[in-house]
Amino acid sequence: MLAMANCGIGSVRGYDELVPYKIDVVSETRNYTTWDEVKQSSTIIPARAALNSLHVWLAEHNYTQIYVDQRTPDIVAVTRHNPVTHEKVIMLAYTAFNKNAICYDCPAVEDLTFTGVLDEIVLEIEFSYTDKGRQESEDKIVGLNGAKVEVREHLKGNDSKLAIIKQYETNGKLHLKHFPSGSVIVIKLVKLQLISCE
Repeated sequence: MLAMANCGIGSVRGYDELVPYKIDVVSETRNYTTWDEVKQSSTIIPARAALNSLHVWLAEHNYTQIYVDQRTPDIVAVTRHNPVTHEKVIMLAYTAFNKNAICYDCPAVEDLTFTGVLDEIVLEIEFSYTDKGRQESEDKIVGLNGAKVEVREHLKGNDSKLAIIKQYETNGKLHLKHFPSGSVIVIKLVKLQLISCE
């Protein structure tokens, strides 16, 4: 959700590598893994890179207005709006604020209705985790073992694995069909162009 904020964002080293504890920077004696080792492990870094690119793109293209809608206790919709072109980018994110709310399929959630025409699915992120135990290392700080993230970008409306999107003349509807905890879908909407009859 932070990628949709209209301000600077960032995270501390270890978060994107799924280190399951708070790193004490004063007393910790182990080193972080090298970036080559990180690339070979199960992390959320590919998803973070895609979200960071989206964050920069929104800022560069004047999406300065932001609206937030909590759809369920754990699914949140965040809309960024361009006040000049009236284009919108909407993110639906399954956050799982409560660890007991983790779901591997899709909870009951009302369809998201939108005004405008779907331009594209900017981004889909699907996160899954199989508990393979903690990786232990005496000399390196390592994250959880068993995480998998799949990132899909710039899709057509019918290519989504997470949602069914129906487009009508001036509006549309997004129905989540498979949306496990950690999932994200981002859509871009453009304003309907009115045709003059002159």
